Amino acid sequence: ELVNHAGSSTANSALIHLLLGHTYEAQDKLDEAAHEIQRALTLDPHCHGAHFAQGFIAWSIGNLADAECELQQELDLDPHEILAAYYLADALEKQGNIEAAEAALTQMGHDAPNTYLYHLGVGKVQERMKNYSLAEEHYQQAIRLAPQQQEVHFRLAVVLRAQGKTAEAH
Repeated sequence: ELVNHAGSSTANSALIHLLLGHTYEAQDKLDEAAHEIQRALTLDPHCHGAHFAQGFIAWSIGNLADAECELQQELDLDPHEILAAYYLADALEKQGNIEAAEAALTQMGHDAPNTYLYHLGVGKVQERMKNYSLAEEHYQQAIRLAPQQQEVHFRLAVVLRAQGKTAEAH
């Protein structure tokens, strides 16, 4: 009903579909969310945030190749979208494409060097490369920026154990 009353502009209609997609996503109705977001992209391929939303859904369900594709499209539209850069780097890291993950994080570092997500992302890449001391530094910085983020504490404990710092890991 809301879509039918959205108005005549394609951009407005695309935005309405994107908003409906977010509503479905919040209700864990991911198939419906993806469908609405795709409708938004069909109406307006440059709909701000739609590729990110599709990429995030794909990332959430573990479809990393689709996540990579959608998140890269979002960054092509807005290279300063730090959340898209973080999730792209995460998807690339999980797929073992470390160089591309580092490139996404480098851009993110230019735009948002003082965010916990940047340091978490760099830490994960360094951990993957077994550069545990550098990963530890980035996780520590992420904790200073956002002490409530449990994933960072967990990742820090993992790298501390990997370095034989078991007492510190507890």
